[in-house]
Amino acid sequence: NGAALVTAMKTLTAGQKLSIGSGTYTIGNYFDLTCTGTSTAPVFIEAATGATVTFVQSNTGQNIMNVGQASPVRYVVFRGIVWMGGSSGIRFYNCAQIWFDRCTIHGTGDAAITTNTNNTDHFHITRNEIYDTDGTGEGMYLGANNGTVVMSESIIALNHVHDTDGAGVVQGDGIELKQGSWGNLIAENTVHANNYPCILVYGTAGMPRNIVERNVCYGSGDNAMQVQGECIVRNNL
Repeated sequence: NGAALVTAMKTLTAGQKLSIGSGTYTIGNYFDLTCTGTSTAPVFIEAATGATVTFVQSNTGQNIMNVGQASPVRYVVFRGIVWMGGSSGIRFYNCAQIWFDRCTIHGTGDAAITTNTNNTDHFHITRNEIYDTDGTGEGMYLGANNGTVVMSESIIALNHVHDTDGAGVVQGDGIELKQGSWGNLIAENTVHANNYPCILVYGTAGMPRNIVERNVCYGSGDNAMQVQGECIVRNNL
């Protein structure tokens, strides 16, 4: 079933929607998704109405799924899928205009969501649950060190990120937005039980400010929230 699902996902073209029935779909090898849509014909990959869809990467040396490593990916929606296992969870490469919504990521060997290989923009990461990470253990690792890769003009909202503080976790931030990333909104997330700060935001290097508002952060092994600068921080608990 896992191989069949991967084939179905890879062959999607602009305007198509893949509706996945209930089941556990397991793969054990490298998976790079490169299907792409357009602004008027996005691609949808989602659980069918009422279905419980679990996608498992059984190979701890591979990420659950890479997106856009071999070629650019634009205008794709992922919705309602449980992703588990693997090394990192979902690693986005050359991607923009992505909506990752109402998914669950857990049981990963490293960070759950990463965008640290290419510049990314216009992401919507919304209403997801992320927990039980390992390794560096970040719930979301957005952008890269020293501004070498940035995320811009994106929305990270209404997510529940928790329990990134397991015995094997060496960092374990809840949501980390790296240096140089700009114009992003981090809002109404609930982030707790993290080894490093629940929310960690660096400066924008003079680009438009980030906004961090109406988040609930508690139970950190470090600062509940740590913000370097060039950011509006308001109405958080």
